[in-house]
Amino acid sequence: MDCLHHQSPLLALHSLPTRATGTDEAILQHIGKSISQWPNSFTPHKNLARILSTRGKTVEEGKNIDWSTAEALAFGSLALKKIHVRVLGQDVERGTFSQPHAVIHD
Repeated sequence: MDCLHHQSPLLALHSLPTRATGTDEAILQHIGKSISQWPNSFTPHKNLARILSTRGKTVEEGKNIDWSTAEALAFGSLALKKIHVRVLGQDVERGTFSQPHAVIHD
């Protein structure tokens, strides 16, 4: 314990290496449009249509973006850079946690 307590001030002074993670607003706007639309041949449930439309509106306005929308924007920005993202768990498609409506079914 004394060793950890002694090193704490040292660790606070030396941060780990970081890299820029920002994405241009225009790219986020593009992704926002993509994640809030559905194919013409798809008939969404009225609640799903409302959720997706609200998602697009929040991105367009740049405010009140919820966790799942922010996560979808992050996944989209990584996909545009061709960076593989692996999402695991039994609820990934169903989206009961933080990826709601990442996959939609007609």
